[in-house]
Amino acid sequence: MKTEKTLLEAIDEAEYLGAKGIAFLAGKWKEEEKEAAYRQLLKTTGNLCTYAAKKDMYVELEVFDYDMDKAVLVGPAPLAARFAADIVLANTKRVIDRAWALV
Repeated sequence: MKTEKTLLEAIDEAEYLGAKGIAFLAGKWKEEEKEAAYRQLLKTTGNLCTYAAKKDMYVELEVFDYDMDKAVLVGPAPLAARFAADIVLANTKRVIDRAWALV
């Protein structure tokens, strides 16, 4: 898949630049394709994490809004929790971003 190839290249570039990992958004979604997109996201993220682990790097999936602005797939908290439970890999971590609450 083109997206996965681009993200694998981003891991290589991050490594070259001395970064310890990458972060990405899940991408836009359509209601009628939501489950298929979710399954593909799990597969792609698993592949990215496996590749990054070989380089001692990490991959972060950023949770963002799902119904406005970016409209990414993993936006609602219940779906983010489902994703965290479904993506069981040795090198996965959970990051809670509460920066918005500091207003």
